[in-house]
Amino acid sequence: MVRDVIDAGNRADLDAALKHFDPYVVIRPDANWPENRPSLGHDGARSLFDDLTAALGPGQTVIEEQIDAGDRVVTLVRFRGHGQLSGLQDEYQLTQVYTFRRGKVVMLEYFLDHREALEAAGLRE
Repeated sequence: MVRDVIDAGNRADLDAALKHFDPYVVIRPDANWPENRPSLGHDGARSLFDDLTAALGPGQTVIEEQIDAGDRVVTLVRFRGHGQLSGLQDEYQLTQVYTFRRGKVVMLEYFLDHREALEAAGLRE
């Protein structure tokens, strides 16, 4: 399911990604991101992903590692993109923690520090 979400994002098909999200999903950006308040529901997810695309431009997310942690999946990814306005190429590594209930993503958390993500998922390195 996580791979489907990421593949849909790479195709810029947010509708396909959102079919895996609970209607009341909570998305929490890393605390160090400039805009770090949680987004709520499908509308909040759309707004967040639209803002990210506007800031970072189109790009590709590549899964580097995935860990099944019961009702959570920890996914270390590398995002490669280029700024819409600057045209500069850039690359970011971050970790996503997906929390599932009844077969849907109910929470998606982003972490810049992989160890913090592991701890949030109840894992240790």
